[in-house]
Formats: sequence, C-alpha cells, structure tokens
Amino acid sequence: MKLRTLIFLILLGIGGYYSYNFAVTQFNQPALVYKRYADALLEGDRSRAKTLAVNEAALSAFNAQAERRERLDGEERFVWYTFLNQQFSNDGKTVTMVVKQTVRVDPPGSDSFFGTEIRKDRHIVTLVQDQSAWKVQQFEDSATQMAGAKKVANR
Repeated sequence: MKLRTLIFLILLGIGGYYSYNFAVTQFNQPALVYKRYADALLEGDRSRAKTLAVNEAALSAFNAQAERRERLDGEERFVWYTFLNQQFSNDGKTVTMVVKQTVRVDPPGSDSFFGTEIRKDRHIVTLVQDQSAWKVQQFEDSATQMAGAKKVANR
C-alpha cells in the first residue's frame, strides 16, 4: 500500500467518524423536537410550540419574548445549533441537553444576506418521552434568566 493511499484512507475514516457523529447528534428525535421548539420560540409562535410542549409550564419561555428580542437586536438570517451535551436518564425517557444557539442577525439599518453580526446563547432544555413522541418539559436561556431576575428584583 502506498503512503498516499494510507493517508487518504485515514482522512476518509476521520471524515466518516465526524459525519456520523454530526448526523447522530443533529438528527435524533429529541434534537429535532428541541430545534422546532427553539425556532418557534425565536419567531414568537406559541401555537406551533404548544404541540411540542408537555404542559403550559414548558411554554413559560414565551413570557420572555421582550428580553429575547432586545438581546437579538435585529432581524435573524441564519440559525444553527451546536449540541454541547446530551444526558439521557437511566430509563431513556428523559434527556437534558445543553445547546449553543448561534444566530446571524442584521441590526437595524443593515441589510445583508448572511447577517452582519453573530449572537450566541446557551440553552438548557429537558425533554421527556410522552408515549412515542418527545416533548419539551423545561427550557432555559438567557432571556428567561433575565426575565426571572427582573421579576425577583421588582418584588
């Protein structure tokens, strides 16, 4: 075997490993439900998120829309997610994920295709398996933390 072939096979193996890892983390059922919920939250579409939530308490993140809009400060162009951690319970019916949401935005007065600025936020979300479907049980991001802090400060 030539050295060039060996290097090609090693690179192909490394590329395959990272592609498989990406596909497994981005396209499993809890991740897809989380991404749909986070997109609905970003757009402020409570009715779309209602089918993805276990109960009304899971929709409490929508109460912090003003803080979320203030934090974004512009029109979102592209959104992507980096899954930092996924912890499944022993029975496999609950998963807690830590996800970094990256949003490219155009601030007021700017108009581009890709967005001129990047906003990053860390989400902590807990999903439970309700019969055969995964649903959001709890969601926390910077906006919900800020809204909670404002609520406590106003007491």
